[in-house]
Amino acid sequence: MAEGLSRGLLIDTGIEGEITDIPPARGGTPHPVRVDFSYDENGVVLVKASLPGLQHTVDITYQQTGARMDAEAFARAQQQVDAFYEEVEEAMEELSDVLEGEDADERYWEPVMLRAARMAEEYPRQRKALQKALTDLRKALPLHDSVRTEKAGNRLADLMSDIESGV
Repeated sequence: MAEGLSRGLLIDTGIEGEITDIPPARGGTPHPVRVDFSYDENGVVLVKASLPGLQHTVDITYQQTGARMDAEAFARAQQQVDAFYEEVEEAMEELSDVLEGEDADERYWEPVMLRAARMAEEYPRQRKALQKALTDLRKALPLHDSVRTEKAGNRLADLMSDIESGV
């Protein structure tokens, strides 16, 4: 039985096994488990789970039987698998964006933009200048042009500093 692939997704394969008589691990570190799968041309699946170094092994052979999924159950399982792969693709895209730094500028400038928006309310005389500098930064961010974003962000930060220091 494969468990917990994604948000409660559970696929009952009908394959179960148990390794027993496992001595306590030293220092509370779990024993490593090795799982090997093989599949032959007749549809026979062999699963071998072992604890290296302890000589504990379980071999499970699984063959097709009459207890197969009907078309409706198969369609539901396929939808779950498709949904899982979509989640994985979305997560990989988000991770890729983070690693490539596309969203890094937005995360970096977000606290400054929030503070500038609050300052626009606190300093009504400077509201127009703050809003313009804030708008320039917001326009630069989606372009992913780090030079333009940094210039706009620095202008906003300088303006905020000047306002707070009374210049």
